[in-house]
Amino acid sequence: MTVKLGAVVIGAAATAVGAAVLIYGGSQLLKERSIETTLAEGAADGKFICLKTKISFAAGADKGCYSRDEIEAFDAAPLLDDHGAPVSVSLSHPTDMSRPQATASTCADWRRLTGEGWYALSTADMRREAWFVRACGTLALLKAARRADLTHFEDAAASEADMESLAATAPFRIGPAEEGAPTAEVSRAGPAEWRLSVDGQFAVVQEIAHADFNADGLGDLLVFVSLNAGGGTATASRTGLLVKLKPAGPVRFVEK
Repeated sequence: MTVKLGAVVIGAAATAVGAAVLIYGGSQLLKERSIETTLAEGAADGKFICLKTKISFAAGADKGCYSRDEIEAFDAAPLLDDHGAPVSVSLSHPTDMSRPQATASTCADWRRLTGEGWYALSTADMRREAWFVRACGTLALLKAARRADLTHFEDAAASEADMESLAATAPFRIGPAEEGAPTAEVSRAGPAEWRLSVDGQFAVVQEIAHADFNADGLGDLLVFVSLNAGGGTATASRTGLLVKLKPAGPVRFVEK
C-alpha cells in the first residue's frame, strides 16, 4: 500500500514502542480513528513530533507531542541507561595526557568533546561510549527527519508481510549463516515490536519512528534491533532504517 503524506510521521521509543502520526494542515492519513490519529490531533501550535511512549534513554522524553526545539533540547537532557539511571563517560584529551579527563553526561556534551578530539581510553569507557553512540545517533536522526511525501508502509508502520520480507534477507544473525539456513519466523512481540526467530537465535525489532530519514521523499522506519543467541550469552544491538522503495516491497534494513 502506498500513502501520500501531508505530514511528517514520527514516533519513538526504546522499550515498548509504537507508531505515531504527525499531521500538518488537517491532513488525515487513516480512515478509522486510532491512537495515532488522536496523537496527531494534539500536534498543534508547533508540536510536530508525537511520541506514543517515552524514549527510555532521554530524560523527559515522555509520551506526547513535541516541537522541533523541544526535540533539540533532549540533547541537553541527562542520558539514561537501560534501568533509567544517569550514565556518563570519561573522555581523554587528544594530545595532552596530563589534562584531567572530561565527563560527558548528555549528548550535547559528548558531541562537543568528541568533536574536539576527546576520546574514550579505557575499555569500560569504550563500552559506555557505545551507549552514547547509539542514543545520540538516534536523536540526531530524529532531529534531521524530514516530511515524507509518500510512504509504502501502511499506517506508517511495519506489517507482518513487511517483516516476512525483511526476514527473507536474513539481516540479523550472530555469527555466520550456513548455506540453506531456514528463514526466520516472524511474530509480534508488542505494539510496533517484532520478533524474528531462527536456529535458536532471535532478534527483536522495535519501531522508533516513521519519517524520511534519507532525503529521498519516501517514508522509512527508524528501528532498534536487539539480538540474542538463545541459550548463550552473546548479544548485540543495531540501529537502522527499514526501507521500502515499492508498494510490494521488498523491505531492507540499512544500518545507521
